[in-house]
Amino acid sequence: MSAVRRLAGYAAALSMSLYLAVKAVWVAAALLGHGPDDYGTADWVLLNAVTVVMAVAGVALGLALAQRWGRRLPAVPVIFFSWLDTGFLVPMLPYAVTAVPGGGAAPRRPPGAKPGGRRRRISRSW
Repeated sequence: MSAVRRLAGYAAALSMSLYLAVKAVWVAAALLGHGPDDYGTADWVLLNAVTVVMAVAGVALGLALAQRWGRRLPAVPVIFFSWLDTGFLVPMLPYAVTAVPGGGAAPRRPPGAKPGGRRRRISRSW
């Protein structure tokens, strides 16, 4: 097994484990009453629980590609989980590229407002 393949597998497992940790914290926080205001607790926990399962599959897939025991796995489940996880992540790419850091759409500036500045009120005394 090549060193590049092992490194890529471990890197995939490590990156997915960080994602897994973030999602697990979000689920725990929601269960403790610190979920987002625009989602119900059950919806938020269900959505993130599904992505936790997908992240676990991603970590297992990365480790399977990095270890010798991964060569003994049947190809069909490995290909299926790779396809399934990729199928869920690829549609999210446009949102990741166009999203504002912090979430949501960028707020629109009123006409005549400068970027980053406040809009001045002009009072006229006639």
